[in-house]
Amino acid sequence: MVYLFVIAFFMVNYTNSFISRSRIRNRDIKINNAISDFEDDGYSHTFKESRVVKFFDKINILKRKTPGTLILVRHGESEWNFNNTFTGWVDVDLCERGRREIEHAARILLASGYDIDITYTSRLKRAIKSSWILQREGNQIYRPLYKSWRLNERMYGELEGLSKPDIASKLGEDVVQQFRNGLFAKPPPMKENHPHWHKTERKYADLHPDQIPVTESLQDTMERTLPLWYARILPDLENGKNVMVVAHANSLRGIVKYVDQLSDDQIRKVAIPNGIPLVYKFDRNMKPIVQEFAVPPISGGFLEKKGLLRDALAKEQELAKFVPGYKMTDNRAPPLDPLLRSLTYLDLEHKLSALASGNISFTQQPAAPAIPPAGTMLSGALSLGAVKSAREESQILKKPVMVIIRHGKTEHNKLGLFTGWEDAPLAEEGREEARAAGRLLKAHGVEFDMVYTSWLSRAIETAWILMNQMDSVWLPIVKTWRLNERMYGCLDPHESDGFGLATHR
Repeated sequence: MVYLFVIAFFMVNYTNSFISRSRIRNRDIKINNAISDFEDDGYSHTFKESRVVKFFDKINILKRKTPGTLILVRHGESEWNFNNTFTGWVDVDLCERGRREIEHAARILLASGYDIDITYTSRLKRAIKSSWILQREGNQIYRPLYKSWRLNERMYGELEGLSKPDIASKLGEDVVQQFRNGLFAKPPPMKENHPHWHKTERKYADLHPDQIPVTESLQDTMERTLPLWYARILPDLENGKNVMVVAHANSLRGIVKYVDQLSDDQIRKVAIPNGIPLVYKFDRNMKPIVQEFAVPPISGGFLEKKGLLRDALAKEQELAKFVPGYKMTDNRAPPLDPLLRSLTYLDLEHKLSALASGNISFTQQPAAPAIPPAGTMLSGALSLGAVKSAREESQILKKPVMVIIRHGKTEHNKLGLFTGWEDAPLAEEGREEARAAGRLLKAHGVEFDMVYTSWLSRAIETAWILMNQMDSVWLPIVKTWRLNERMYGCLDPHESDGFGLATHR
């Protein structure tokens, strides 16, 4: 059963410069059989604009003559990293410190001038959400992002969900360290009655049961990354694309081992900390160039020393606890540009003036809109909220369903500004609308197989929030300019007078 989820939106005047010859060449070539159709994750679909793609492909051949940059980022600290629990394939979320780590990593990349063409990540939410944060903070939310189980963390078998200190006290520290760091040692295999049995998880429904491990060695984990490396990542790099891989300690070690041609003994000693970008550059023969901050035996360089951010966050907590009036920073809401900030304050002042004169009250309700409000969901002519009975709803959801959702409210929407392709971010009200829509869809038992959205951040972020509420962040997302909002020409992004005319203030 296939559910198709479409989000229609607005914005971003983005050129096709990220479309390179590797995508054109690969789209008509059958990818390695080890990669499933589902794992294509919209890869081929994104680049079907044949004539346009071929035109820009020729340009890129002339423009980019050197390999792209490879950036490896381990996800931010997870809730189970924090409490020292074996995690593996268990889909735990980022903790607060992990979110801060990844926000910081994005700013390091931005300050260093890196422009990411394409991102690869795993099917686990701690890596996917780290990728989202990196794209959002780097103002590259519209760039392609592909998810592959081959980048999942090592599968720890029966140990998943158990405390590392407790297991060490029962089995001995040496045994646990051998499970964690030994190249060929495998933890006891997971049994079907394990609370985190993965073979029945929907996110892996496209895989053959034999592909879903019940335990893995470090060697197994590193080897399963290679088909993705050869089929996708390496060709992208060879064709000049800057590639970011956001994954897990052990799957990233597999890539490092291959790139630097490390021995079995050398790779055991390589550690990849949470949230610190590791950057590789290559010569024309795809040999890694030793970076300025490289630490042998690897040739890539970390962009920051391990532990600096965590020390800073610990200091911030100390200040918040002991210094009266100190507030911990939270920059998750997108900053307003000067024009939008001024208009927001002006709108608030007008409302306060009207309130003071008795013309309005905070309890007044706005008139019914002529178009469906943000967050409204329609399936054909039927709103999910209007289903008359559970039986009717069950019959509807047994058929293929397409759900169309307008993005949540933006600051431009609130101020009555023409938006069009202007990339206006969601307002907090818009985020709450998206969360409510996700909860409603989940309550009705809707499950999607594919998500389509525009190149505009308000649409993409609405999709992310919905997927998070539905616990399906692993779904493939296809981003296309064809779902962008109507382009309003010279009216973008001037203010509307309420009658569809521009006031050009």
